[in-house]
Amino acid sequence: MAKYLIDTCELVDIIRGNKITVGIMNNLRGAIVSYATYVELLQGVESKNDMKIVERLLQGYEIEWGGESINRKSVEILKTYHYAYGIEVMDAVIAATALLRGYILVTENVKHFRQIKGLKVNKITEVVE
Repeated sequence: MAKYLIDTCELVDIIRGNKITVGIMNNLRGAIVSYATYVELLQGVESKNDMKIVERLLQGYEIEWGGESINRKSVEILKTYHYAYGIEVMDAVIAATALLRGYILVTENVKHFRQIKGLKVNKITEVVE
């Protein structure tokens, strides 16, 4: 069974109640979240209630906390793709995590990631279980 690394946009869609995303994610096995996604969600918190929503949502996922190899790969991705394609730090961490762990990245922001050599990327509607 494939393991899926879930990008921030998909979790935001769940919080907003997107029925398609919620339905697919409820049936998805092997879903993992990068610490970078966790951090991005925390950046959007504007109240104690928002914090509770994020924490409750993330209880359903394994968090990939990274490590030196992911940090190094993130830097390599930034060096290679930032200038040419505008990839930013957290997206580089997410991509590095997927690459090094062999995960399929699930995101609606395919354009941010498609150019990264070797990275497997799917939109949520392309995920097949």
